[in-house]
Amino acid sequence: MEFPALADMPERFSAITAGIPTDSKVLVLGRYLTYHRRDNDLFGVLFYDAPWILISEAKTKQAIDEQLRQIAVLEEQPKSGFIALTEGNLGMLFGVVGIYCALLVLLWLRMASWAAAIDRASGIQRLPVESLRARLLAINETDAPFMLQPGKQQNELIAE
Repeated sequence: MEFPALADMPERFSAITAGIPTDSKVLVLGRYLTYHRRDNDLFGVLFYDAPWILISEAKTKQAIDEQLRQIAVLEEQPKSGFIALTEGNLGMLFGVVGIYCALLVLLWLRMASWAAAIDRASGIQRLPVESLRARLLAINETDAPFMLQPGKQQNELIAE
């Protein structure tokens, strides 16, 4: 059984894998190959990192993992970036995101009130409250489809 991606690998790698009678071969990221031998029922892994080729075979996949852990040259890659920062600190992550969202809401509310504010045009005088109330109640005398009624408080009008 020929694995198509092996054509991209160097001749030494292809030559070694061609001599292994396998049921299945899986090439992972072009760096290592896992296989299951059909002649002796062993599992294997073949690493290629020029100029080195490392082959490990065992009865189980876990035994291969154990063999590879014992090799001093191979080390597990340290976690970096976002994964390393958040591992074991999910409470802190949610706290920081919560504070960030709260700040965004406060800023948005502040900017929305600023953007929605309408200043009066220059040269126009403010009306006294009583005069404004009288003008609004005068709308009741027109053909408007609503009526303004005084509310419970002095500065309150209710449109019905």
